[in-house]
Amino acid sequence: MSAFADTIFAPPTDRPQPGPRRLRMLIPDDEVYRHRDFDCALYGDCLDRAAIENWTSWSCAGCPMGCLAPTPSPAAPKPARVKRAPGPSRRARIAELITGSAQPLNAQEIAEELELDDPVGILQDLHRLARSGEAVRVGPGTYVRASSAPGGAAGVADEAPPPPPPPAPSLEDQVLEVIAGSAKPLTAPQVAVALEEGRVHSVANALSKLAQAGRIRRVGRGFYGRVVP
Repeated sequence: MSAFADTIFAPPTDRPQPGPRRLRMLIPDDEVYRHRDFDCALYGDCLDRAAIENWTSWSCAGCPMGCLAPTPSPAAPKPARVKRAPGPSRRARIAELITGSAQPLNAQEIAEELELDDPVGILQDLHRLARSGEAVRVGPGTYVRASSAPGGAAGVADEAPPPPPPPAPSLEDQVLEVIAGSAKPLTAPQVAVALEEGRVHSVANALSKLAQAGRIRRVGRGFYGRVVP
């Protein structure tokens, strides 16, 4: 910088010192707004300095005055998030549907009524409801509320002895129940998940035997479906 320029731009000690940055190339017209703060009170001083020192161009970016620093606008308050109460679980909905029905229901009817598309999950919940005593299995894939089952609390006199528990269904009967209650073909792993049965190989053997006996049909490699009348 020349001595003349130094004399002109020697700022008073109590005045902020601008710091324009010298550029070697012209700024494109559509980028000028990114480099110049025309509203800065010291813009004229910087412009004079650039003219006296014969700068090609210059930028306000990086100036210690912070002229180009965006002024943070007060953030608009965010709308309060309304927390929705969680809806009832699938198992609770199935239990409610069975409790409100006087007729036995199977997995397919439950799926249509509740607009669900998860036959394996529905059958899983039905098995759990039966184990917990909230529903009673009255046939392959068919369940009723506990009080509506034959010999249940609603149909038995207080003096009558409780009926003996029904025999546990065999694995083949359970597999048949799952297939009969599903509108879609299922594989052995899917049936095992519905039954919470870890022995997938045993489930696959049961499926094969049921298909050979004509009680279910094989609809593809590893897929089995119910027999369509």
